Amino acid sequence: MDRPVEASRVVLASHHHERLFREAAPAGVHPLYYRYRDESFPQKVLRKLGWRAPCRTFHDKFEVVGREKGLQDVSTLWLSSPLYLEPPVMRCLLDVLPKLEWVYSQLTGTEHLELLDFKRRGVMVSNSGDLVSRAVAETALACILSHAKRLPDHHSLQRRRRWRSLWGGLVGEQTVGIVGTGNIGNELARLCRALGMRVIGASRNPGRLLGQREASPYHHVVDVRNGLQGLLAEADHVVLALPLNGDTQGIIGARELASMKPAASLINVARGLLVDEGELCEALSQGTIAAAYIDRTTQLPPPWWSRLYRTPNLHLTHYSAANTPRVAEKAFEVFLLGIHALDEGREPLNRVV
Repeated sequence: MDRPVEASRVVLASHHHERLFREAAPAGVHPLYYRYRDESFPQKVLRKLGWRAPCRTFHDKFEVVGREKGLQDVSTLWLSSPLYLEPPVMRCLLDVLPKLEWVYSQLTGTEHLELLDFKRRGVMVSNSGDLVSRAVAETALACILSHAKRLPDHHSLQRRRRWRSLWGGLVGEQTVGIVGTGNIGNELARLCRALGMRVIGASRNPGRLLGQREASPYHHVVDVRNGLQGLLAEADHVVLALPLNGDTQGIIGARELASMKPAASLINVARGLLVDEGELCEALSQGTIAAAYIDRTTQLPPPWWSRLYRTPNLHLTHYSAANTPRVAEKAFEVFLLGIHALDEGREPLNRVV
């Protein structure tokens, strides 16, 4: 039989991060590891139909590597970015972690978590804060430059073995509209401002940014609730960098796309559900806007028959915006800082609950 875990702090993390703990875990931190398994197609169908109990799904998808009897001592949980458990399934995980104090979710957003479930149990939750803000902002900037310099058109000419010089826009003479003025939006605004672009932001609380005008990277900030249409009409590039919630789901639909310039690009480095994908495909097919760059689609991955794959001037970046060579190491450092804060009686950074 397995002996009880004797440690000052038992943590639960992905088995992918075992090397990090083995090489750099401080004394007193004792990890257990979980492995995430994909559902089979029949299992997924039964779950969608409500014919599989959530805890049955949990045991099918979530496996603890090694001794499961240590779970009752786990005080901190690191949810890595690939792990997604629907709220009923997440509750089953929380049920087997009676001493859990803190959850570090490596994703930037928290819409995948039912935060009230954690609050009721007295469990603190943190997101990744600005961990990947620069990487995601750089991806958005790359899309802006790609569109302005017509790189997809050059690639198309190359594939067809044709040679033709194309004009390219000067980004320093263009306007970018950034919908969402959090860590990613602000980082992108600074990058665009450095290139000489006019930068307009859309925020739920524009006064917060305008009150700090000297430090703000925006030339102008509108209220996303009543100023979005004006931003869309003015911008040469519209970048979505806002969280997904009940107010923002479907924020870009047919009406909003029709408000954009015909030569404009739409760049979504946030969640797929912010955009009505059917309306976007239609707008691109009809030439309502010139191009779209989508990092995370509504369904990951889209099925092979999805219209996204065959819509002209729609470019997928395959949920890669936050992927960098050292993202796991950086997340590990943030996780250890959170543990250190807990040990000192302080709350961890980027706490959302």
